[in-house]
Amino acid sequence: MLKRFLFLILILPILITCKSEFLKLKQVESTKQVVLKMEYNKKLDKDQISTINFPIEFIVENNSYKKEKIEKLVYLYQPFNEYSQNQTANLYVYKKNKFESLNLFFDDVYIDKGGKKFLIYTKHTVLDTLNFNEDYFAPFINKMRKNKTDSLLMGTLPEFKQKHSKLTQSLLSDDEVIILFNKKVEEVKYNTGEKDNLLLQIRKPIKY
Repeated sequence: MLKRFLFLILILPILITCKSEFLKLKQVESTKQVVLKMEYNKKLDKDQISTINFPIEFIVENNSYKKEKIEKLVYLYQPFNEYSQNQTANLYVYKKNKFESLNLFFDDVYIDKGGKKFLIYTKHTVLDTLNFNEDYFAPFINKMRKNKTDSLLMGTLPEFKQKHSKLTQSLLSDDEVIILFNKKVEEVKYNTGEKDNLLLQIRKPIKY
């Protein structure tokens, strides 16, 4: 089911010819910090950076008076392959003056007129950083060991990029946020005779 859903994401730009005049996706600068996380690798018998979590904040704007329900919200890691398609991200929605954890499998989210703010914390993993040797991350690992913690705050995304531009570009280049709404645009029929409803989508490359 997951592979089929991801396949639909990839073909949507080809099959959908109309764009929403009312729904827009706008990335905004976040005050949240980039987080490095460390874990002990038993196989290699050493500590290593397990994930790098980037805060990606954005607003979904709705310029109509009709509420629109979000069906799926996906952070698409690039390059898209068998490994990256299984990567996840933590999703939050802004409610009552704070970000609250959001799971679209259980929580219904409607975009009213005016819009709604969201936060994604990515989960870029150690496999994403293979172009950077162990010496690059050694100071961060040593600092976490010294502080007896498994995570390290690295400043906002602009601050992190200023100090680690090549790493930021390597991880975030061509990544996208994709939102599917519960709004039928087109019906597609497969060779097997099965049918699917193609839903309205908006997508936005990550700015960094």
